[in-house]
Amino acid sequence: MTGTLSLKITQASLNQTALDWPQNMANHYAAIDAAVAEESDIVLMPELSLTGYEVGDDFQRIDNNRIYDTLSNIAAYAHARDPNLVVSVGNPWRLQLREAFENAGTPNPDFVHNSLYDRWNRPFNVQTLIAGGSIVGMTAKANLYSSERGYENRYFNEWRLRDVAEYAQLAGIEAPYGTIPVALPNGQNIPFGRPLVYVANKDGQAYVHATAICEEKWVATKFDAYPNDDSRYEKLNIIPSISRYLGTKNGLFLEIANASPPSQKKQDRHMHLDELASHYADVVVDTDGLGTSGATFAQFGHALIAQGRKTISAGKRMGFGQVETTTSIVQINAADPALQTKTHAVITRDFKDISAKPHAELIFETDPDQAWDNPANPDRWKEERIRNQALWLFDYMRKSGSCRIIEALSGGQD
Repeated sequence: MTGTLSLKITQASLNQTALDWPQNMANHYAAIDAAVAEESDIVLMPELSLTGYEVGDDFQRIDNNRIYDTLSNIAAYAHARDPNLVVSVGNPWRLQLREAFENAGTPNPDFVHNSLYDRWNRPFNVQTLIAGGSIVGMTAKANLYSSERGYENRYFNEWRLRDVAEYAQLAGIEAPYGTIPVALPNGQNIPFGRPLVYVANKDGQAYVHATAICEEKWVATKFDAYPNDDSRYEKLNIIPSISRYLGTKNGLFLEIANASPPSQKKQDRHMHLDELASHYADVVVDTDGLGTSGATFAQFGHALIAQGRKTISAGKRMGFGQVETTTSIVQINAADPALQTKTHAVITRDFKDISAKPHAELIFETDPDQAWDNPANPDRWKEERIRNQALWLFDYMRKSGSCRIIEALSGGQD
């Protein structure tokens, strides 16, 4: 199938609280309601949206059965509201596959270092794709954030393609593009690892859904240490490897799920990285968490879309709501049907309006209340800091039940 099709996308920045299951689920349901009201084809949630990002050592208290039940409830709710809606949710997932290593004919002490042997019983940080009332696949984070305020190596395993290849050889299975079949608690097998999902309508018009998670987009870029340029990106970053595996970027829809700790002028970096990624995908859609899910920092809640190495959509940042949504219409090249043989799952959906006129906006150009966020504003970072401090304080008081607070200021910059 040739030509183009239009997709309507709702990005939902959720203000989650660590392990507050009722509130976090309510936010997912509200995001789905917003997407249904907009008649969207896809709704995207941030990284670890189910649990909140700042769970810390309590990630070890979370088991797959509870995660599965929660994902199943979201799948059922989304299907009831709109059976054609595609939903992406962030969550932890445990996967310990020791049998293949322990039954290997040749002893090898290095096996205990394989992430699928899972010596320390850590979960993976995954993004789950849901459609048609069921779980379609799970993408496991390949590059963990473990510097400055990040301690992800303490809580999670890293999904390494070489580890998957070693496991697959021992288990006697195929693992195309670092992806293996994994059984859910209900016995259903899904592709787990780096699944690519072929999403088509009854007329054969389709796109390929791929996922990257937060830190993955930073690897081997100008922000990833010496030589402080993007010269290593094509060879070493996992995003270009997706289009290399497929043999094309045409029809490739790349979702990036974020839970990004804030820093000065980081929005400009996100925009640069999304534009860089869009050289290897038809469209890149980047959705960040919002507020503080623990008490350490407050995420900005960005919603960005890049296409053709240009940012075409930027939503509101640092809102005070539980759910902040941005809805856009993007046009994407129709995927070649031959790509089905390289993808890991095929699902059929009715797209709402495949000929809709593209519509995406830079909110700082269209909403006077967001004009401060224009990259051309020389005082943008100052406004950003003030708003982020206000959001963090508001969130802390709201989630801790505080009714008043006294904050000491040191003078000077403060």
